[in-house]
Amino acid sequence: MCSALDVSLGVIACIAMSCSEDPGPSRLASPPSMDAIAGNYIRQDRVLGLTESLMLTPDGHFIRKVESATGTWSYEGSIEWQGDVLHLPRSSEIVGRGIIDPEAEGSYRVVEWGDRTYLIEDLYLLRFCNAVNAGAEPRDDSPGSYFLRNGDWLEAASGPPEVPAPWTEMLLGSRLEARIEELAADGCAWVGLGASDGLRPGMLLTLHDVPESQRFIDLGAPPTRQVTIELVTIEAHRSLVRPHDPGSSAPMTIGMRVTSGATENPLAALRYHP
Repeated sequence: MCSALDVSLGVIACIAMSCSEDPGPSRLASPPSMDAIAGNYIRQDRVLGLTESLMLTPDGHFIRKVESATGTWSYEGSIEWQGDVLHLPRSSEIVGRGIIDPEAEGSYRVVEWGDRTYLIEDLYLLRFCNAVNAGAEPRDDSPGSYFLRNGDWLEAASGPPEVPAPWTEMLLGSRLEARIEELAADGCAWVGLGASDGLRPGMLLTLHDVPESQRFIDLGAPPTRQVTIELVTIEAHRSLVRPHDPGSSAPMTIGMRVTSGATENPLAALRYHP
């Protein structure tokens, strides 16, 4: 059955469970100095016309600003530390705006990556690790899904990002590549990558050369596209996968290429050196 997890990988499942819950002791770590992390952090979505900034000052003050097609708004206050989690008292104005996730807004982890400094929502650390594995980070410009200190996209990102434990288990140090080996029920398929290759529950992979529909080809889209796929069952040397988006139409066939790893993006490959 496509939705059943392999019970023989209980240990791996425990790792994923610990990643999705409160990591506990790491929250008791000492926070970094404000002098070290002060600056203006930016993330930008040019498709949505959305620019967000988060200014941190050495004296522990913050200014949070959002600019979108519907207007500009901001709020400010004093930073609070909960262990090593940077907490920003939230403004009631963020509720109902539909721009940001109010549950994630306001609690961030400081993630150093070589000469770069990121602020990652505490709830989005798994997403960030998947972005690194897919090559979306380290980026080389301001557009991106995660707060990066202004100008740091020009800095080197050597080694893996310094995410807190247990999230280090969710980072792949090198690019993986395999093929669809066998089709399964409910639109799933088996791919030749497994726990021995470093795969863990919650990681995402990329399926290549998925045929595009004629309708989109007529609109100027290329004949094939990439689709994000998720792990359903992980065995030692193979995994059962399915499209990550429940509404995605991505028929899989034997021989289709599947990849993951920090060097998938050619530009990222120049900056990430495991």
